[in-house]
Amino acid sequence: MPRRAPRRVNHLSIAKMVAYLAECPATVDEAAEASGLSAPTARRMVLALHDEKVLRVVGWEQDSIGRYTTKVYLLQKGADARKPAPARARNAARREARDRKAQMQIQNAIAGVAS
Repeated sequence: MPRRAPRRVNHLSIAKMVAYLAECPATVDEAAEASGLSAPTARRMVLALHDEKVLRVVGWEQDSIGRYTTKVYLLQKGADARKPAPARARNAARREARDRKAQMQIQNAIAGVAS
């Protein structure tokens, strides 16, 4: 089986990726698809640009089970967006608030009967 020649990263592909990241927020996979680069090559370039503070993380995308795992980048300077708290932590906080409210209602009902 003949070996394929390795694809070279050309300046046009890099320019397409940078232009795409300048106009709209995108994940590494979206930037790779828009530029025609392979995902690993695009990931290395995006990480290099991020390390040089040219790109910043503007958000996070959820995976199929609700975890925030995919960074969304944009070509601008500034601080990275913080990763949202896991769904379990948000749900636990809501559940605790609901339980406290129910406990207060029970205590108020008991205090009303005792009076």
